[in-house]
Amino acid sequence: MQYEKEIILKDGAKCLLRGAGEADAAEVLRTFDLTHAETDYFLTYPEENSFTVQEEAKFLKARSESKKCHRNCGVR
Repeated sequence: MQYEKEIILKDGAKCLLRGAGEADAAEVLRTFDLTHAETDYFLTYPEENSFTVQEEAKFLKARSESKKCHRNCGVR
């Protein structure tokens, strides 16, 4: 599913909300590891992540082609 919308953040900066795709795989994994290291309230820790960039790209591609599910990301 393709989705794209530009929003204005509280600080006035523009942010593009869009569906995450294959090209976003490395950044999605980096963000996953970063956020999971910052809190104990997620179900997993960064070291438990077994996805490679290639596997994440394949996962995101499947989501972007799906009519029922997708992953969104915000780009400043």
